[in-house]
Amino acid sequence: MKINMEFYKEANENLSEDEIKIVNLISENKSYDEIISDSPTVNNYIHFSGVKENLLNWYEFKENSSLLEIGSGFGELTNLFVKKLQNVVGIEESLTKAKILEEKFKEQENLEIIVGDFKEITIERKFDYIVITDYLEKNDFCETLSKAKCYLNEGGTIFIAVNNKYGIKNWKGKDDYKALLDKNSEFTKLNIESDLKKVGLEKYKFYYIFPEYNAPNLIYTDNHKISSEDISRNFELNEAYEFTNFKENEILENIIKNENDLFNFFVNSFLIEITTSNFNESKYIAFTNYRRKDRQIQTIITQDKVIKKAINTESQNHIKEMISNIKYFPTNNCVLLDKPKDEIIIESDFIIGKRLDEIIANSVDVIGEFDKYKQFLFNNNKKIPYEEIKEEDILEPLKNESEEVLKNLNFIEYGFIDMIPKNCFVVGGMNFFFDQEWLVKYIPLEFILKRSIDNTYLKQEIREKLFEKYDLNKYKELFSKIEEWFLERVIDKNVLANILNRPPQALKDKVELLEKTVDLKENMIVNLENQNKELQLVINRKDVELTNMINSKSWKVTKPFRWLFRKVRNLFKGGTNS
Repeated sequence: MKINMEFYKEANENLSEDEIKIVNLISENKSYDEIISDSPTVNNYIHFSGVKENLLNWYEFKENSSLLEIGSGFGELTNLFVKKLQNVVGIEESLTKAKILEEKFKEQENLEIIVGDFKEITIERKFDYIVITDYLEKNDFCETLSKAKCYLNEGGTIFIAVNNKYGIKNWKGKDDYKALLDKNSEFTKLNIESDLKKVGLEKYKFYYIFPEYNAPNLIYTDNHKISSEDISRNFELNEAYEFTNFKENEILENIIKNENDLFNFFVNSFLIEITTSNFNESKYIAFTNYRRKDRQIQTIITQDKVIKKAINTESQNHIKEMISNIKYFPTNNCVLLDKPKDEIIIESDFIIGKRLDEIIANSVDVIGEFDKYKQFLFNNNKKIPYEEIKEEDILEPLKNESEEVLKNLNFIEYGFIDMIPKNCFVVGGMNFFFDQEWLVKYIPLEFILKRSIDNTYLKQEIREKLFEKYDLNKYKELFSKIEEWFLERVIDKNVLANILNRPPQALKDKVELLEKTVDLKENMIVNLENQNKELQLVINRKDVELTNMINSKSWKVTKPFRWLFRKVRNLFKGGTNS
């Protein structure tokens, strides 16, 4: 890696309070897990988890291409670029950050960091890609884009990412609400489109992001109609001290049901692809940020394909496991859409059909339809008696269970626990399954049936009838153990509990806190007033005693002796008349 100091000025060194905290954490040389465990803040999650790479992790960059990153920060995106592109030039005005980048990427020969303000820098070359994110939040949009496009190769692409002024997170009572009133805040879709045309960039494509561009978990385009299922991937980013009026997803789901055409107005962030060549074909990208790193994958939907890839190198083995499991999927009266494209990519045809869970839920005979699914599930999986399972193959959560209970269950050797109606399209009477990510050996079929009921939108009374009809209630505790055992191997509990599922504090709680504070202060005032009254009584009493003493005969008689005593004392001290 090379650092270019030609344009550096000390005046540019102006770190925010949050950035100083990041610098201090980097200097402590802690692991990401330690940082999130010790200090689970959204800021730390964004800077240390690698989650910001999701912004362009899915994008297919051209081979042997070059990229200019305007505002490299702490390298949250740089780490992705140096792995995917032949040559990367980053611009960072802070020398402190540049030095951190130098240490972080010291082995990367394809990276140069120019230290200085982009407005004052001249570069004698052009690039295939230009990426601008945080820099736009603090600098003039048109001025930045006008200069940036001068460094773009013919047929090149510019990516910009900004937060939407009218994003749903800005309405819920956080300090971000100030963006709604800020006349200088220009990042609305209409304003961005207007400014792009002003600088001569008229071919662009909008991507919409939740929860925000610094931590994408859901990215989609105008070609994808958002659903409640999609928006469940929006994990709110709330700091522990923040108060909110509502939960984002509750409002967003309401908008989806009643005013879907207005939904994109409330999206939290935009990613804009600007090019003179062809746009990327992706219309939907989803990530699994709540999982352990070795289980994180991304799902990309194009016009005719669904693609599953690893998010990072650690999770490539998980994709390989999924590919190796495909051969065990049942083939009677059903089709598995997932197919290996190569050893680390799964690809399936995008088909249009009704999901089986929707067919069941909307049927006039819900229980009858579920009976058909249950019969299909039990007939298409070869059952193995519990007695034939080797001791070492018995699942950990089942080892302390009585044999009498286990003998009543229907075990299968290769259990696809997501073989549920929610993951099945029905086309021409045939079941087409997708998203069969998890294979658990020697699992009870009743556990998959239970998950199928849980993951189908049903009235509570119907749900209870199904549990009773299939005699599942007596296994609830056992199935909970299996679920917990499974989640232990998949979920990043630290991130899910402390970052992504951190419950926002309601504004009413803030009001209650303020009321308690007011009550406390009022009590303090009353106590101080009482203390003041007591002190005033003491002062008054002392005033009376002093007045009585001055007016007494003894005080007047002893006056000459007091004067003589002072004279003698001064003589012994070597003093003068006082």
